[in-house]
Amino acid sequence: MISFPSFFFLFFFFVPLSCFSSLVTLSGNKTIVSDGQEYECGFFQPDNLTSHWYLGIWLKEDPIRTSLWVANRDNPLTTPNGTLDIIDKELVLVDKDNARVWSAKLSREVDKSRMVAQLEDNGNLVVKSSKHSEEEYSWQSFDTPTDTLLPQMRLGINPNTKNHIVLKSWNSSIDPSSGYFSLGIEDESYEIFVIYLQHPHAENRYRSIVWNGFQFGDMPPILKQLDAPDSFVMTTYQSSKSRLTLTPDGDYEVYMWVQEETTWQLSWSTTQDSCFKDARCGSYGFCSKNTIPRCHCLQGFHPKNDVIESGGCARITAPKCKEDDKFMILKNMKLPENPDDTLHASALEACESLCRRECNCTAFARIKLQNGQNTDHRCITWIGELHDMQNYTVGGQDLHVRLKEPVPTQTQMMMTEIAGEDQLFAVMDLSTIVEATDNFSSTNVLGRGGFGIVYKGILPNGKEVAVKRLSNNSSQGTFEFRNEVTTILNILHKNLVRLLGCCCEGSERILVYEYLQNLSLDRFIFVDEARSRLLNWATRFRIINEIAQGLSYLHNFRDSPIIHRDLKPSNILLDTNMISKISDFGMAKILQSGQTEAETERLVGT
Repeated sequence: MISFPSFFFLFFFFVPLSCFSSLVTLSGNKTIVSDGQEYECGFFQPDNLTSHWYLGIWLKEDPIRTSLWVANRDNPLTTPNGTLDIIDKELVLVDKDNARVWSAKLSREVDKSRMVAQLEDNGNLVVKSSKHSEEEYSWQSFDTPTDTLLPQMRLGINPNTKNHIVLKSWNSSIDPSSGYFSLGIEDESYEIFVIYLQHPHAENRYRSIVWNGFQFGDMPPILKQLDAPDSFVMTTYQSSKSRLTLTPDGDYEVYMWVQEETTWQLSWSTTQDSCFKDARCGSYGFCSKNTIPRCHCLQGFHPKNDVIESGGCARITAPKCKEDDKFMILKNMKLPENPDDTLHASALEACESLCRRECNCTAFARIKLQNGQNTDHRCITWIGELHDMQNYTVGGQDLHVRLKEPVPTQTQMMMTEIAGEDQLFAVMDLSTIVEATDNFSSTNVLGRGGFGIVYKGILPNGKEVAVKRLSNNSSQGTFEFRNEVTTILNILHKNLVRLLGCCCEGSERILVYEYLQNLSLDRFIFVDEARSRLLNWATRFRIINEIAQGLSYLHNFRDSPIIHRDLKPSNILLDTNMISKISDFGMAKILQSGQTEAETERLVGT
């Protein structure tokens, strides 16, 4: 090894390095820091009960030093002392006894005297020669991730080295050694890419999800195809400091760095998806995380047994393999496992024709492939039973399933059932509502109730709305949803909240109301003392009078009277002029014409 003057080590003891030449000695409190003070590299100890030390990289301002990359994950040091050096065209980590514990081969001929190693402000530890450009590295940690991806890191094929890059989980939360699960991306067939989770003891992949040109399943669009179709680069997504991590339990999670709280905040995780591991719904069944029960039969199918999970579903009427066989479109689906064939198909009609000609073809999907500015399509077909399907809120693919009779869409069926033929409001696409609420962002939450969560949204025309989304844990359900739409569609009064639209795609049940800027009356009475002062006696009397007018309309001025049954301050909304409107008709009861009283069959209201 090259020896350095003693003053170099004295200097290093007091000032962390961002760049070093050839050899550097690290210890427990001596680290390498990037030029912009963004990332730090040094030794960490994940378990204080063991004398295992690892060379890792973390965000410098992270007080708990969450590991983002580990060098010697399968060969820990016994003390927090080690030396990095370049030996025989390798970057080497040796322990205090000069024993090699980790090494990485350099990709090109090196002149040791001219080589430098540097921790960059994106978290990449690199080795390069001063005679090469900034981008020409002999080695970089970004090419060998452990359990975490940072922006600019890749999954899939490295276009330079041609190596297959995967994430490998930790063995446990306190043991960085290689665990059981792998997360990778590969070309399943004809450039149809899947992100897959692999367990070493499983015969097949645990789960694979097809790329739709924008995202994998409902995972946020944090991965992007850039310079090669089989290489996916992590983007900055919503923050330049974000990460994708594979956990020891086989879940993968997206985190954002919250500067104000100096912590990594969970943004999305497969742990939030009850369908990801626990719900396999059998043949012709699909899982929806937003409903109870989670498993459902496809339309035109019925459960084989009392519980769908135990036996799946069977066709009610088998198709006859005729020209009039129809295909039901299921949106936002995780595609079934084990497709039969994959072919080029430029048009949807061509893909349908391929499946129609084969009597045993049960379903098809047309996949969009996006590589830079180039767009192509593939047709996937399935023969026999369909397995391992899931309905997402956003993302996924359109799946076309073969049926005998023409089948209305899920939205058409729900709207026909609850509103009849006279629809006095807009039937909205889920994609429109997702965009309006910024994918149901927590920053847009207006409140929570028995129905679920209410979000503020902005429609494409700029109109502000209140979006009421059914929760799978709500105390109300489909009955109350249907009841609320049926009730409000038949009323129109200045002191009753106006329903603007509805969405019934897949498992989603969403109501879209006019947005009232001052929210609910209870905030003025119980929550905000400053707002309470705005309620002088004149305003209070006017609000009471308006509520009474709204109730009088419901009770006395309709052919079929309506009893609200859940009137309370949180269900009285106030617009910008403090005009009050009654809302939340999920518990309402519609009486018969001429009826003035009724008995309830269950306890309702709060």
